[in-house]
Amino acid sequence: MLTSMSNWLRGDAGGACMIVEATSTDEVAAKLNTLPLVRAGFLQPPTIVPLKPYSGFAPRS
Repeated sequence: MLTSMSNWLRGDAGGACMIVEATSTDEVAAKLNTLPLVRAGFLQPPTIVPLKPYSGFAPRS
């Protein structure tokens, strides 16, 4: 289930970034592929890059 989403414009080039919380990349792909411009072939399906938490500030054991 997609729980939150934020959209950002790139500062270095054209394009945008969407940050989404979901249970899987397949879930995100399925949802994005329903966008009207993607379905009509005007936009290519977005590249999905999974992220993980940054552990640099965690206590070291």
